Amino acid sequence: MPVQARSRKGFVWLKVLVILFGVLFVGVFFGLRSIEHTMTFRPTKVAPGESWKRPAGCEEVWMTASTGKRVHGCFVKAQGNPAGAFLYAHGNAGDLRNVYWLAERLAAASYDVLLFDYEGYGRSDDGLPDETGLFADGEAAYDYLTRTRKIPGEKIVLYGQSLGTTVADAFTSTPTIS
Repeated sequence: MPVQARSRKGFVWLKVLVILFGVLFVGVFFGLRSIEHTMTFRPTKVAPGESWKRPAGCEEVWMTASTGKRVHGCFVKAQGNPAGAFLYAHGNAGDLRNVYWLAERLAAASYDVLLFDYEGYGRSDDGLPDETGLFADGEAAYDYLTRTRKIPGEKIVLYGQSLGTTVADAFTSTPTIS
């Protein structure tokens, strides 16, 4: 076989290998991104008409995020003169029903408490949760406390669990937030 024919054949194999590697890389990349999303966001929805255990003194509230989605929350007034307010952002699984007990304990310790669900969680609007939506939902909850409830930013304690820490952390560059 002439040298030129062998080099062309080798070049064709090289092209095939590069293409296969590229297809494999793209498949692995998007497959891992899909797995990452599935493991990061594990929402639980409340079915229409389904009853749920509310914290004692829970006032159900609705907020609108900058994404246009409605965010469901539960505001619990402090028992006595409030020392401040907790804005609680829950973890990646479940919804605010999993942490109703925390609101009761914080309210008993003289703190107002706002629990809220992210888009796609609990009773909040349906949707596919993502990082942008989490921050928008957290901002809507913070705005509810400062604008609707007139709680000064320096009196708000941000409390995040698991995934909720990213929501709470997003506000740390704001100087009037604890």
